[in-house]
Amino acid sequence: MATGWAMDPGFTSQSVPVRVTVKSPDSSSKSYSVTANLARPDVNSALGVTGNHGYRAAIPIKARGKYTVCVSSAGTGVLRTGVSALGCQSLTY
Repeated sequence: MATGWAMDPGFTSQSVPVRVTVKSPDSSSKSYSVTANLARPDVNSALGVTGNHGYRAAIPIKARGKYTVCVSSAGTGVLRTGVSALGCQSLTY
């Protein structure tokens, strides 16, 4: 399960798309698309914003070994400036 939060600072009340990419032990990769549209009152309180910014992506695991999970998000504005890398984590199952 990949969880976290993402937000476009120019449009803080809107939810944003999030892409979770998983590299499997056999070096194959698969991407999953979710929307950061879950309530995260901690984020809103800390940043003084409104809207839903949390995401949760269920990732099927089929084999034991080392996985690399990377998360990125694009903005919601008309003049998007690109995709923001939110980070990667290596995990062993």
